Amino acid sequence: MNIQDRGGDTPLIRAVLSKNQGAVHKLLKAGANVNQQNNMGAGDTALHNCVVQNFQDGLVELLEAGADPNISDHYGYTPLMRASDQGFRHFVGSLLQAGADVNKQANSGQTALILATAKGHADCVKLLIQAGADLDVTAEDGVSAILGASQENKQKCLSLLLNVGGKVSFDWIETIVDKLAEKLRSDEEEYFQSVLKHLSDEIRAFESLLRAGVIPDSAGTAQQKQDLEGESFITGPKGKCPDVFGHQIFS
Repeated sequence: MNIQDRGGDTPLIRAVLSKNQGAVHKLLKAGANVNQQNNMGAGDTALHNCVVQNFQDGLVELLEAGADPNISDHYGYTPLMRASDQGFRHFVGSLLQAGADVNKQANSGQTALILATAKGHADCVKLLIQAGADLDVTAEDGVSAILGASQENKQKCLSLLLNVGGKVSFDWIETIVDKLAEKLRSDEEEYFQSVLKHLSDEIRAFESLLRAGVIPDSAGTAQQKQDLEGESFITGPKGKCPDVFGHQIFS
């Protein structure tokens, strides 16, 4: 019943992959292990594959049969993270109702919210926020939901996060500039080019935050400004660059 093929899939996983609802039902009735993981690949379960295959009926039946919504694959990704990454709002809702941990982190430190915002899945972001998603957690690469949304210019998601109190810190700008200066001195051309690309990403993120109405204060944090009319996103008021770290960068 739970024997695995050469690829590590069980009959239940194979039934899900083919979106065969009848076979899924029969296998569950016969006692198939609903939480058994593929032992040759990423460690995905039938529930993970319901998300990958956009198989909503299968997901509902598996949850009713006791599938664990918090089981992780070998990379630490849960079905909720997969659904959030792909923008499947109904899957996200079903998994949250079944008890999925909204703040569980993958091996990379990513959460469902970080994944959803980076892809611009605003409907999923709303559900995750309503379920109590931590707005300020960061992945191992230092990217939070807000920073990810700003880097990818996902304005709707960015506005959602800011409107419910998401915090913005501009420390990452100072960090990347420090890294750039360090590599300028070390003359490592290949790495220097990668840092330049990263810096470009951060500048794009900064611009997105400004367009969303966020302005930095002198402490290196930020607050949302209600009215930016009459101010340039490039120079700020009176033709000066915004005061990012307590001093004018350009005059």
